[in-house]
Amino acid sequence: MSWYTVTSTRTIPWSMERDVVEVLLDGVTSPDHVNLYWFLRPVLAGLTVDLVCFTLRDFVRNPRHCIPEVNVCDAIWQYLPYLLWKFRLSATPLVKHFGPTQTWKKWHWDSWKIYYDMDDMPLEAIDEEIWRRCRRPPPPPYQPCQGVVLVEAAPAFIQVPYSTMGYLVQIPVTPRAWPGL
Repeated sequence: MSWYTVTSTRTIPWSMERDVVEVLLDGVTSPDHVNLYWFLRPVLAGLTVDLVCFTLRDFVRNPRHCIPEVNVCDAIWQYLPYLLWKFRLSATPLVKHFGPTQTWKKWHWDSWKIYYDMDDMPLEAIDEEIWRRCRRPPPPPYQPCQGVVLVEAAPAFIQVPYSTMGYLVQIPVTPRAWPGL
């Protein structure tokens, strides 16, 4: 399953309408508290230990800095929403049981690997749920004007803040010249 995830020919890009990482980890953990190496370990066993110094947020901000191999980086980037979704489903009970992810040790992360390896749900099955959560609400429909709007004449005063006095002073606006100018 994990080899299929990274080598699949799926080419549908995921939407960044909302920050996918924030939305899918909401209520579970912060992307700043998820170690990139341990997060990606179930997917790619051959990752270098150099990734230990990066967080999931580091990867989202600058993927090529964390994983310089272009094909590996692009494959992980393509499937990041699915990995996050699977992590959300499995990490929620783990966080409740073990505590926040920033305190997890190797054996805690091994539990995430076990959950991931047991999950055989096809990636396409969770497309709709990811899209539903990460999509922005639709804009309000256009409402054409139903009638004429009357605007009353405004008073001939401009209000400006007069900070030393702490209240608004009204300056008259008149067509004639002001004395002293």
